[in-house]
Amino acid sequence: VTCVDVVTGSTVWQTRLHGRVEGPAAISAGGRIVIVGTYGNVCYLLDVLSGRVMSRVHVADACKGGAYVHTASNTMYLGSHDGHVRQVCLCDPALYTHTHAPVASTRTQSNACIG
Repeated sequence: VTCVDVVTGSTVWQTRLHGRVEGPAAISAGGRIVIVGTYGNVCYLLDVLSGRVMSRVHVADACKGGAYVHTASNTMYLGSHDGHVRQVCLCDPALYTHTHAPVASTRTQSNACIG
């Protein structure tokens, strides 16, 4: 994933992720987190300034499409090819300290939080 300054065209940062990225990136409501899904069965939460991986949401299959962020609640909705939609609050500090923990899921949604 490459972050480019839209004014100068220069590269701000680059981060290598596991799995191909096909869908668009999303930005958290506060503008601090870039959200990128991959074919590697992981949705990455990256620091917008540095590209550092802040957290990961593991799923059972590819995350081909982009995540949707509901800005009023700073909640991310993420679908994957495992047939589940995950609901992740981007405000919970626990999500950033347990970067390898999978988010539980159900057929329609699951709950967890991120900041």
